[in-house]
Amino acid sequence: MELADLSAALQEKFGVSAAMPMMAGPMPGAAAAEAAVEQT
Repeated sequence: MELADLSAALQEKFGVSAAMPMMAGPMPGAAAAEAAVEQT
């Protein structure tokens, strides 16, 4: 329970969500794949 409270406090402090890094993770890979397709 303490970790959940700490996580919530950090999310509020920095204005982020725990889900954001997971959603942002695949995006750079997709952009790199698109760039590779454009180059060939």
